[in-house]
Amino acid sequence: MDRRKQSGFTLVELLVCVAVIGILSSILIAVIGAVRGKSQLTGSISNVRNIGGATQMYAQEHANNIPVWHNYNTGQYWWQLLRPYLDGETKVFHSPAHVHFNDTDDTTLAQTISYGWNYVVMGRHMGDTSREGDHVLSQFIFSDPAKTLVLTDGPAMDCWGYIAPDHPADPNRYGDNQVVSLFLDGHVDTLDYAEVTTEEPYFVPVRAMPASN
Repeated sequence: MDRRKQSGFTLVELLVCVAVIGILSSILIAVIGAVRGKSQLTGSISNVRNIGGATQMYAQEHANNIPVWHNYNTGQYWWQLLRPYLDGETKVFHSPAHVHFNDTDDTTLAQTISYGWNYVVMGRHMGDTSREGDHVLSQFIFSDPAKTLVLTDGPAMDCWGYIAPDHPADPNRYGDNQVVSLFLDGHVDTLDYAEVTTEEPYFVPVRAMPASN
């Protein structure tokens, strides 16, 4: 009887092929994720650079004063004060990697904005009756603008547009613990997440913050 060898994969060969495909898929997914994260980081840096330009224009028109985080007298947050200098655009306040951003209206934008103002240094409020005095500062009182942190990426959720050592940026936004950061001289850089979780050097106020009653 003529017996011919049947063609096709053996079970072992099939398992090896599946394993190889799985490994290649994992590598491809990791590469795509890294490329996407890099692209999102680049887009966020562009946004923050534009915010820095708006901050400088605001200061020039307001006796060189920096916007405070929240002006209780007018109900405006820093991003609302800067928005007129950004052609009224809100998308600039959205990091491409921040999935929880929602600009349906100003209330949802305040809750989900992608970036946080360093209110410990740049100014917490005006007209807040729960605290003593206002905290509005001129850009000229900072001795080293290149090392004065204005804002960074905000927390993943419930940002409310501010950062502090106990309310730091999202470390996983771009997948590598990088935090997009704006400095008072207008330059934009990335900081390691650990650098925005401690008071020094970026959260030391130039004068004592108003104390709670």
